[in-house]
Amino acid sequence: MTELAQNKFLVVSKRYAQALIELQNAGVITSDEILNDLKTISDTLKTSPDLNDVLSNPVVGIDDKKDIVDEIFKDSISLTVKNFVKVLIDKNRFSAFKYIVYAYEHELDLIKGLERVEVVSAVEMKEDAKNRLKQKLEEKLKKSVIINFEQDAEIIAGLVIKIGDSVIDNSLKHKLEDLSKEMIK
Repeated sequence: MTELAQNKFLVVSKRYAQALIELQNAGVITSDEILNDLKTISDTLKTSPDLNDVLSNPVVGIDDKKDIVDEIFKDSISLTVKNFVKVLIDKNRFSAFKYIVYAYEHELDLIKGLERVEVVSAVEMKEDAKNRLKQKLEEKLKKSVIINFEQDAEIIAGLVIKIGDSVIDNSLKHKLEDLSKEMIK
């Protein structure tokens, strides 16, 4: 995907995410209901990539797409979110669905004062180390933190911490690469 297309999806996704926030603020639906419904749709799309292709395909008729949504999500999502999906179909924006979900979660995090952080370590971190890291990050960021811990043996040792667009790479692999570059100079 080109950078221009990504920027278009970002702008569109923020606009639709804001619409979901407005529905939530108006008391039409709760954020938990929205999140659960979006997760249900996302999970269904992951298990059936063909469904995503059909709903994103401009050749397939709008009414056919809406009928498919009605049939597949008959009793599993709220009418409000189902109608939201139908608006995406009407506006030929369903291809941005996963970006809209991400943007909605991001907007919700901002409202709740949360920061999502990704931490990569070479080995599984002990629970007390995870808790200490979480506490330090919350002190530093002055926000509640939700950490997604991952393992990657390729970093050899240390941590790679991703906060938004920032990356703190304190891995042994990164340090060795830096040392190698210095030696070549």
